[in-house]
Amino acid sequence: MEDKIQKIKEEKRFDELVAFLDTYYCEKLSLDELSSISNIEKSKLQRHFKKEFGLTINAYIIKKRLNKAKDMIIESKTSKALISQLCGFSDQSHMLRNFKKEFGYIP
Repeated sequence: MEDKIQKIKEEKRFDELVAFLDTYYCEKLSLDELSSISNIEKSKLQRHFKKEFGLTINAYIIKKRLNKAKDMIIESKTSKALISQLCGFSDQSHMLRNFKKEFGYIP
């Protein structure tokens, strides 16, 4: 019974972490910080994330950032350099490399 309770608590913490990522994906986030926030060991967190989403945590964050960047590029006249900063990329070329890998073209 104790194991089931622990598993339920961990699932709740995982769900809260995903909600956190969905809100703060543009911020610089480390695995150590995410582990600390969720109170889940790093290795367990990585395994659970991969099992749940089929992506690493970093790939999930990049995907969220790219989708936001794509929306901003389509909907605004903001420069790509500023969009890359606002979406949490280290620089414009980092965003564009990942954009091409994800969507197959450079905007």
